[in-house]
Amino acid sequence: MAIYFDSRNFRDGDVVSQNPTLIADIHASNGINLSDVAVGHSLQATFDNQQSVNLAPYYTSELNSYQDGTVTYPVTTNLSFGKHSVTVRALDVFNNVSTATVTFDVESNEQLSLKDVFNYPNPFSTSTSFTFQRSSAGGAGTPIDVTIKIFTLSGRLIKTIHSYGITDNYVKIDWDGLDDDGNMLANGVYLYKVIVRTVDGAYSSEALGKLAVIR
Repeated sequence: MAIYFDSRNFRDGDVVSQNPTLIADIHASNGINLSDVAVGHSLQATFDNQQSVNLAPYYTSELNSYQDGTVTYPVTTNLSFGKHSVTVRALDVFNNVSTATVTFDVESNEQLSLKDVFNYPNPFSTSTSFTFQRSSAGGAGTPIDVTIKIFTLSGRLIKTIHSYGITDNYVKIDWDGLDDDGNMLANGVYLYKVIVRTVDGAYSSEALGKLAVIR
């Protein structure tokens, strides 16, 4: 069983909006039990070990398969800001139980914030990737445009990277290590600024970091 929020690019601990969509991919070799005969619901989600939701109405079997299917459950109650967990519980037709748990961090839809802004590897020799999580300002899946500017320590701009229309909360942007003139950077330490804006221009956020080139 695999659990996601909003898209299958979700990773455990990622940031989500107050009203995300829970996605659970389920496999049961003997077939999935969707009845309510057992104590509690055979297919259910429990948030923060408290509130349980019957997921059976939100389950769809894969075409021509009784073993595989997907739950798509839109969370309609506003989750409180902060860290949460959800456990999905499924039974097969012989009532064998399978569970999976993920954690997630709810942030406001009314602001755009960035967290875990890194480049990896760092130091690097030929290429690196910038990664970060962003909140769901404007609602889950709101597209953002990303600009990454790289400077020398003296403040001279040497590289600008653009990526447009990103909808995932976890963002990864690769860089080949070349400056705007197509030259490899010399060994040393550089500064970078990550600038993120929603496509409609309603929200924006920035973050600063350092990277090093060593060959």
